[in-house]
Amino acid sequence: MKKFMPLFLFTVLVLSLPVAAEVRWGVRAGVTDGEPMIGGEVVVPIWAGFVLNPNLEFTQELFSANADVHYDFSLGANTDFWAGAGLAFVNPDEGDYDGGLNILGGVGIERGNWYPYGQVKFTTAGDIEDFVSIAVGVRF
Repeated sequence: MKKFMPLFLFTVLVLSLPVAAEVRWGVRAGVTDGEPMIGGEVVVPIWAGFVLNPNLEFTQELFSANADVHYDFSLGANTDFWAGAGLAFVNPDEGDYDGGLNILGGVGIERGNWYPYGQVKFTTAGDIEDFVSIAVGVRF
């Protein structure tokens, strides 16, 4: 049961989001600490440029469930830069879960219903060695 707790918490968070909110879903791929990574996310504007961005990321050796919040800065027509932070629940391969913190930044360009982006995230988590994730993704 302990292994599924972050996934359960992520699911509860997503299901509790208001239906009327401008919710976007997204997928990402990239590199985490030198290993291929895939992930998924939900993006919910919460207030005056602040965005809630819960997300999951998987590598062969690492799983993380993240509760990130960032602020969007408009760079012009359809282009945003964001910076933020959040909480992380990290599980290395066959290890115990550990809590941590994320610091992140990214840039995206809205193209109709598509929103391609790039993002860099630094994660520090207790007994687990700090790591960096570099990802490209698309939000729908």
